[in-house]
Amino acid sequence: MAFAVHPSRGTAVVAVPTEHVHMSLVDLPLPSARKRLAAAPFAIEERLAAGLDGVHVALGPAVAPNRYVVAAVSHEQMSAWVAALEEAGIKRARLVPDAMTVPPNPDGWSVWALGDRALVRRADGTAFATANLPLMWRAAGEPMVRAFGEGEMPGIIVAERLERPQTPAMDKAVFDLRQGKYAPGGEKTSGGWLRAAMIAL
Repeated sequence: MAFAVHPSRGTAVVAVPTEHVHMSLVDLPLPSARKRLAAAPFAIEERLAAGLDGVHVALGPAVAPNRYVVAAVSHEQMSAWVAALEEAGIKRARLVPDAMTVPPNPDGWSVWALGDRALVRRADGTAFATANLPLMWRAAGEPMVRAFGEGEMPGIIVAERLERPQTPAMDKAVFDLRQGKYAPGGEKTSGGWLRAAMIAL
């Protein structure tokens, strides 16, 4: 497995496999980001089969007043990603779920088919990755699909197909998993750009 590093305004941004990230929406009517972050784990505790002890919870972007995307990743996985960053010499890089780099579609799903997996951005602001796109699409009630690139999508009704962006929408992802004890600060790169690379995990 690998994760990709992309340039983003002088900050190292690493796209990690969304298969390891569970996203959901929660209502957090609290006045500060600090309080929302502290409350987020308890807001999703009942949705986590493993409970909170082994899970890192990150607060994502607001999708409506007082409603936020929240992500959960195992501490084991987060530790592995951070260790890989340190080994690669970019220990302060941001970590962004790769499906959150797909341009959003307010009318349904945005889908980027990549070989045997698909990155999906939902209209509600959450995202996921799957190896069984037709099953997930039917289970969701067959939402409108905007496809990116030329990847095959058998069994899916594609309403619109757009050219694959030259680079992922890293600046629009606005979702750094490195919060709380994993927060690093910003990793600046020479000349404001970081050469794209693949780092094996």
